[in-house]
Amino acid sequence: MSADGFVEKPNLPNNSVTLCICSDRYTADALNRLGIKTLGTVPSPFLLPEVSTHPDMQLCHTGGKTVVIDSFQKGLSASLAENGFAVITDASPERKYPGDIIYNAALCADTAFGLTERLSEKLSAELTRRKTKTVRVNQGYAKCSVCVVEKRAIITDDPGIAAAAKRLGFDVLTAEKGDIFLSDSHYGFIGGCSGKISKDTIAFTGCLDSHRNCDQIRTFLKKHGCKPLELTNGILKDVGSILPVKEEKECIHWVLTSEELNAR
Repeated sequence: MSADGFVEKPNLPNNSVTLCICSDRYTADALNRLGIKTLGTVPSPFLLPEVSTHPDMQLCHTGGKTVVIDSFQKGLSASLAENGFAVITDASPERKYPGDIIYNAALCADTAFGLTERLSEKLSAELTRRKTKTVRVNQGYAKCSVCVVEKRAIITDDPGIAAAAKRLGFDVLTAEKGDIFLSDSHYGFIGGCSGKISKDTIAFTGCLDSHRNCDQIRTFLKKHGCKPLELTNGILKDVGSILPVKEEKECIHWVLTSEELNAR
């Protein structure tokens, strides 16, 4: 039988995911039907209502057992601790940009993109401790803006992140902005509507055909050995990312020859 293990490289599970952080009820229900457990935030009074439950605004999984999280999210912190995580609590985000993006770093294995000088003190310290390469970009909503495909492959709707990633040798698909719902007054971002749920599967909160770059996205995923899984038939919705944090451990299966099997 398989058992839970921690996702060692942020956003990049090697096996089927067993636990995600996702606060949108409909997305969580769809993941639960796939056998994936979910944990969520409670609405934060420190953030605008349209993003008040978004995980990527209130925590950052830095890899393995470690999660840095807003101290206000006591219930989620307790649930993470019960699941074996080492939880580091830090300051709460502020309502206005850029005070609201203190946890919003896009981690791709050992690289983190973000408005680095505005990240929380403890998140910055943890990235340094883990020797994660931090790359400063002007886009504060970095995790919102990045769909992590592989260690060196991303989809982003931010030109600045795209340029920075390309300079580091990443394969990048730059998607056009828009076509992702956040609220009646603001559109969402590609990272906020997606997340990997296995090594070769990326879950999307809605139908890819609702995005003008759907064909390019499908082609890019196929290029990197991934396939999309559309959780609903509706439009894509920015829910603050689907964050995979635990996965099945690899199992060793003994393969018996027919002679060995008959001898038993």
